[in-house]
Amino acid sequence: WLQNETKLDFKGGRIEKNTGSSGGGVMLWSKSELHLNGGQIVNNKSTGSGGGLYMQSGSYLYVNSGKITKNPSTKAGGGVFSNGNNTDRMTIKVTGGEVSGNTAGTQAGGIYVGGAKAGSAMTMTGGSVKNNPAAAQQGGGIYVAANCSLTMWGGSVSGNHTKQTGGGIYVSKGTLTMYGGTVSNN
Repeated sequence: WLQNETKLDFKGGRIEKNTGSSGGGVMLWSKSELHLNGGQIVNNKSTGSGGGLYMQSGSYLYVNSGKITKNPSTKAGGGVFSNGNNTDRMTIKVTGGEVSGNTAGTQAGGIYVGGAKAGSAMTMTGGSVKNNPAAAQQGGGIYVAANCSLTMWGGSVSGNHTKQTGGGIYVSKGTLTMYGGTVSNN
């Protein structure tokens, strides 16, 4: 649990086999930051949302290398869940590493970008979001909620699937801007 503007520079090791109702592996709260520069967030479980990581209240996630992998959630965001009903925007930046093999019971096997009041944002310049299934609803790889955005400059979104729509990326009243990268085989 990181809160009150705490910063974690995660360079190696594993956060694994943890269970929680929100954020099985890590909870980011109140403008906290996680810089994933190596290591793994692996095999954590959420009985709610955010199997690997749950973000709220203006938090930041930077995935530069390392893995967020094999984390299941009963609801949304198997790998990463970003949401909140406050005015503090969440920010996700993926420049390398991978978000892979996570599962969600509803939306976003990989990454859920939410927080409609603040207009949370994800930017992807490298890395991969791959092989993440959403069991029941939309957005196997990435789900972008209302008033939120995904800007893609590079990287890949591949091998994700869902039983409904948006195997790779699903945008619900949000914005997707794609300058580069690849969305394939979803």
